[in-house]
Amino acid sequence: MRAVLISQSTANGGETRLELGPDLGAELVGLRDRYHQAVVMMADSDLGLLDGSSDLISGRREKHPKRSLTSVVGRLGGVVLVTGGYSDSHQLARSARDYLAKIPAAGDRLILVCAAAHLFDEMWQRASLPVASSTAAFPRTSTGSLQPELYSLLPELPVPEKVNRRYIGLSPDAQVVRQLIVRAAPRPDSVLVLGDTGTGKDVVARLIHEESMRPGRFEVVNCGAIPKELFEAELFGFEKGAHSTATFAKQGLWRLAHLGTLFLDEVGDLPLDHQVKVLRALEDGMIRPVGGVDAVRVDVRIVAATNRALGSMVQAGAFRADLFHRLRAFMIRTPSLRDHPEDLALFIDHFWRKVAPGAEPLPADAVAVLAAYRWPGNARELKMVLSTLNTLFTGLRLSARHVRAVFQFEGQLDLEAPTPGSDLRSHPAECLRHLRRADEVLRAAQIPLREVLKGRSRVPETFAAIANEIETLVQELELLCRKPSLFALTSTYEKVRVVKRNLRTFAELLRRDPEAALADWKRGLEPDFEAAFAAVVAAIDDLLKRYLN
Repeated sequence: MRAVLISQSTANGGETRLELGPDLGAELVGLRDRYHQAVVMMADSDLGLLDGSSDLISGRREKHPKRSLTSVVGRLGGVVLVTGGYSDSHQLARSARDYLAKIPAAGDRLILVCAAAHLFDEMWQRASLPVASSTAAFPRTSTGSLQPELYSLLPELPVPEKVNRRYIGLSPDAQVVRQLIVRAAPRPDSVLVLGDTGTGKDVVARLIHEESMRPGRFEVVNCGAIPKELFEAELFGFEKGAHSTATFAKQGLWRLAHLGTLFLDEVGDLPLDHQVKVLRALEDGMIRPVGGVDAVRVDVRIVAATNRALGSMVQAGAFRADLFHRLRAFMIRTPSLRDHPEDLALFIDHFWRKVAPGAEPLPADAVAVLAAYRWPGNARELKMVLSTLNTLFTGLRLSARHVRAVFQFEGQLDLEAPTPGSDLRSHPAECLRHLRRADEVLRAAQIPLREVLKGRSRVPETFAAIANEIETLVQELELLCRKPSLFALTSTYEKVRVVKRNLRTFAELLRRDPEAALADWKRGLEPDFEAAFAAVVAAIDDLLKRYLN
């Protein structure tokens, strides 16, 4: 959708073109959070496109010909929709600038003004050249990916056919992952692969190894599946007699990967005591088998992967900061299917050919049903559904009814379009994962302040370090808040957004006047935190009771 922005932040309060993507809710949130106070003009013919974002609109007003925009909107905050009443595009722009000059500085306001199509076209012609997105500081696809901007800046390297064939996709998100694979492969540094379940982290890890030309083996350690008491023996091996059942010596996976690659899958599930041992082996390049006396030097390249928010876990004390930074010497993010929906048809065709070789392509109505689902389990879930579809209905002429039947049989939720006004607009499991990540980040933000609030470590260096940590967490909250529907309830999203906004102000004040910042924390931010915590926990409990029990 085309729109025109006027903000105090734009040059001379000028009119700037915007190209808004299909996820208008996220676009509106991004505009409000970036500009804080702005007016956005749109054509009244596009008014229907806002229906899916009606839960974000906090007020609606109709413009009267004899009243200014300032008097019509008053002190309303949030996202306000104003319709009708303008006959001149220049007067409309002046009214918007006058409103922005008069409103109080406090509070976020985004005023959406619908104008007749011919007036909007006049403004569009006058406006400066279009920006790539309403949130140009964070370019993304329609659902929140940040990678296309990186791809636009990367010099393109040749991608081997094997990499193109095994990590598929035509979107900028998929292309940037392939470019990062070919850059990571020849490096000796560790690689950290982050992404949701089923997004191909294991495919990326194996391709990095194969393209590295390292002569050794590719060994996989599932950090979440090995029993805690056996982890060290599995990883580093053991000597004969190391324990009662050790009747022979055994090489561990780390040793078996000598001159090759060791893939630490689900590294976020490593207990803290095992994290210490992995870090020591990484730093020294030496391992000692259980029951052994002498350490052995091993040349191993580490690739680690997780679907957890390691940065938040570090802040919360659940993952060692030194190991995190050691692993993320080079980082790759694998996008979720919802972040590049333009590739979904390609994925459907790719996996259907694999699970049903020689079968007829899926008909358009069946593909449409598959495309309407949000795929919280990503490619892994898609392949499972297609495999079940083929197993149950081999040889039949398939249709949308067959796909719906498989969805029902497999227990997929939220297949129907959300009802108007519904707060739960996404797959419940996806919302649950999003809320748990928000909970982790909120908890992590409080940890650096504990010692200070107890009266210890009140030195400038400590305050500066805390401010840095909080600013990092604010960036994580910023990304989470770009998907308001994944908070399940609008009220939960708003409470988290208040904390995010106030945390940024708190970090700035902490550098200038720590005592005033701590007083503000006690007065205002601490209650905001408690409200956000309670809302997030309640939303998680509600989802578990309603959908996942």
